[in-house]
Amino acid sequence: MKKDIFKNCVVICREYNREKAAIEVTTIEKGVTESLIRQLSRLSMHETHYRYFLVRRHDYQKNKHSIIHQVRVMDIKNTKMIMEFGRAAMEGAFETA
Repeated sequence: MKKDIFKNCVVICREYNREKAAIEVTTIEKGVTESLIRQLSRLSMHETHYRYFLVRRHDYQKNKHSIIHQVRVMDIKNTKMIMEFGRAAMEGAFETA
């Protein structure tokens, strides 16, 4: 049986709400699986106003408000706790310094 490596992770969803002209941040704390990660990655390829991040549950519980703030303002470059996945992460992977 394959061990699910994402069971101890939290997904943070960042969405730019065009109607309200506001950024909304929500979390998925239960049911995080490899399948969910794949589905959200695909969704972000088509819906450019959605961005997704992965955080270890332990780090999230200790630093919840700080992590949510960092995602909201996109201040995640210098942190190892927050990993972006999906379209935006793939674009950043090919940037040159």
